[in-house]
Amino acid sequence: MNLNPSDIALHLVNIVVLYALLRLLIYKPVRKFMDARAAKVRAQLDEAENISAKAREDQAEYAKRLAAVDEEAHDKLIASNHAAGEAAEAIAAQARAEAQKILAKAQAEADQQRRDIQRQVRPQITGMAVEIAEKLLGREVSAEDNRAIIDSFFESLEKVG
Repeated sequence: MNLNPSDIALHLVNIVVLYALLRLLIYKPVRKFMDARAAKVRAQLDEAENISAKAREDQAEYAKRLAAVDEEAHDKLIASNHAAGEAAEAIAAQARAEAQKILAKAQAEADQQRRDIQRQVRPQITGMAVEIAEKLLGREVSAEDNRAIIDSFFESLEKVG
């Protein structure tokens, strides 16, 4: 094989020209495309990071809101339990007051019935007492004296009872 220096120089010139043409025609557009693609990917990564940060902020805000809602619900539950307790106490107090009224009314009615019965029975007892006194004494005692004694007896009973 014969190496000619002009062939070597021609091959070197061809390599340099081919390199320059390839660099101008292929490398620069490919490099420009790759840089644009890298910039686009960086922009998408930055956007994804921003979205992720926003999502974390929103999640923290929702957690705070949820905690506030839970606390408010707990406060309302305590307030409603307190109100229910107060209402139950008021109802119980009202029931006690009504029971006292019913008892007082029943006591007044019983007292009135006792007095009515005493008034109804008094003449019968007075008559029986006069008959017993007449039988015991064997003579007739004045009815007016007996009635006066019996009336004073009943009056003393009424004062005591």
